Amino acid sequence: MQLELLIQKTGEGMSGDELIIIIAGLLLGYWIVNLFSWKKHPKSGGKISRSSLEEKLGIKASWSHDKIRKYILIEFEKWNGRLNSLPAGPKRDNAQLILNLLAEARKKYS
Repeated sequence: MQLELLIQKTGEGMSGDELIIIIAGLLLGYWIVNLFSWKKHPKSGGKISRSSLEEKLGIKASWSHDKIRKYILIEFEKWNGRLNSLPAGPKRDNAQLILNLLAEARKKYS
């Protein structure tokens, strides 16, 4: 329903850039809500369950440990670079969350 209103407003003077910013904000909010709704593994001391960790980082079950380690390194470099260049706000917070997940994965696969 809200998306329909946004599309109507676009025709009434809202620029395409404004619409993109709003949609990006909605998607980021959705991702963050899902991130915090992960189920904690009861025996892990409150840590994120391992299967969720791999799923959230896009790590495939069929990958070798070596491929996973390389992937984690590449992703860490990418997100660390983004973190250092982003101003304070939701995008920077998102980058930090992903770096935290990558650090957990790095511990598991090192």
